[in-house]
Amino acid sequence: MVRGIKFVGIPVRNQDVSLKFYTEALGLKVVTDQPFTDTQRWIELLIPGAETGLALYTPEGHERRIGEFSIHRVLVRRRLRHCQSPQVQGRHLCRRTQE
Repeated sequence: MVRGIKFVGIPVRNQDVSLKFYTEALGLKVVTDQPFTDTQRWIELLIPGAETGLALYTPEGHERRIGEFSIHRVLVRRRLRHCQSPQVQGRHLCRRTQE
């Protein structure tokens, strides 16, 4: 039986850009930021007030595949679009477009 999740892995293309977004735009806190391989760092972020955190990583050899299935494509298919990307406006990430 699963009783909790400590970290969820988030594959990212650029760890520096992603770290800035998750900390500055979303307010997550850095727990660990240290070398992992010659080209990557191991970055753990905590969500304030939550028990689950995020680990930002770039899977070697699959860098170009990150973002192939993006939320933006799903939203466009559903006639939704980002209000502003990558910034979040209040609680509303998306709005339905007029036909």
